[in-house]
Parts: sequence; C-alpha cells; structure tokens
Amino acid sequence: MAQSGSEQLLNLEDFLVENPKWASVLYDYLGKMRTGHFEGWYLASILQKHVRSRDDLYDLYDAYYFALVHTGLCRGRILSAQVVVGQVPSMDRDLARNNPVLSSLPFPLSSSGVRGGTGGNDGSLEWRECVKFGQVTHNGIEVVKYVNPMTVPLEVGYTDGSTTVKHLIESRALARWPYDSKQIHIFYVDDESLWRLPY
Repeated sequence: MAQSGSEQLLNLEDFLVENPKWASVLYDYLGKMRTGHFEGWYLASILQKHVRSRDDLYDLYDAYYFALVHTGLCRGRILSAQVVVGQVPSMDRDLARNNPVLSSLPFPLSSSGVRGGTGGNDGSLEWRECVKFGQVTHNGIEVVKYVNPMTVPLEVGYTDGSTTVKHLIESRALARWPYDSKQIHIFYVDDESLWRLPY
C-alpha cells in the first residue's frame, strides 16, 4: 500500500516489513552511496552528514530519503536549478560571512540571509519572477520549465535526508547550500503524486 509523505518520514521499518522487496533496493542505494557511485556534490545537495568516520557515512534511512528525492528527479517529478554564488558557505550560524553572499544573489533571486541557530530551516530564498528549472522527461532528456515566484526554505551545510523530504512535502521546494559548494541547489516538486508512489 502506498504511503503519504508524512507517513514515509516516520515508518521506514513498518514500510519494509510490508514491502520487503524494497529492502534490497534500499541496500543497493546504500552500497552505491558508500562506494562513490553518486557524485559527492549531488549527494550533498540532497543530504550532507557530519562524518566522524567512514562508519558514520550513510545508513539505511539516508538511502531511503536519498532514493525518494533521486527518483523524483529522475522521473521529472522534482525539478532542479543551480545558482552559482562563487563562495562556499561557512557554518550556518556564521552570519557575517554567509549573509553578504546571500544578499548579492542574481536577479530575480534574493534572500533575507541565514538566521543561525538550530531548529527549523536556516533561512529562506525567494524569486520575484519566473525562474528556469531543469526537468528530466520520460525519455531522459532534460527540458526547461518555468516556476512561478515563491519563497522557499534554505538549508545551509549539514542536513539529513528527512529534513530535505520534509521541506519538499510541506513547502514543495527547498534551496540547499552544502558545505564545500559554490552553488545553491534548488529543488521544486512539480508533481506531488511523487509522495504517493509505492516506494
């Protein structure tokens, strides 16, 4: 039985008991995530962990949330755009270094900056005119699609996959500025039936 996005955030074990064939799919994702099959920048755009050792790198929950977003991108249900900012972020609470970068985003993008602290999102990003996003079609070709003006949550640096999926469910979009990245990655859910797929 398909689950809603909110249920998917909470019940991985129950889901795998009810859908055991997906355990092998997630372990396949996990193996690929741990062995470099996916490029580091791409993984970090979706989730980025504070890693103390190789054993901490990724777990089955990470594979689950990464698979949700990756599948959405590959099926064209999630659109993506990249904004070159030219600098990597400092810690999300380092307002003096991050906010000047965010205050000089190219038009029509803007940000009120990061707030620092913990809990919730780190800030927000908005655009006041339609913005071009890339969408993968059913035959694997990327096409341009325009997204209307909106304000979206911004997550800077480390974030887990459940936070990414939560924002995509609740706000339909997310801007990600991972550590070591000179780009902000923006995701937009174009087809909310994504969360009803039987993963």
